[in-house]
Amino acid sequence: MKADKFLLITELCGYYEINTDFFEEIEYHQLLKIHQIAGQKFIHRKQLNRLEMILRLHKDLEINLQGIDVVFEMMNRIEKLERELNKTRNKLNIYEGH
Repeated sequence: MKADKFLLITELCGYYEINTDFFEEIEYHQLLKIHQIAGQKFIHRKQLNRLEMILRLHKDLEINLQGIDVVFEMMNRIEKLERELNKTRNKLNIYEGH
């Protein structure tokens, strides 16, 4: 695994002013995947946007981690429904001759 693809949790804690326990809770609720490499914990760089969304929901809107899990599940369902709607629209356009 390339180290440049991963972000050290202790550095993220300093940057975002949170403690490492918060990351353990995030992992417990399966909101992020935490990797352990050589005794240190990391998240993949691709998860940074998701982490920032979790922090905004938690800090700014005071949503607990269970609530954030529900929000993400609803967002996934909405995205799925939007894909299905677009697929149906495309089929309809074919039949209507557009």
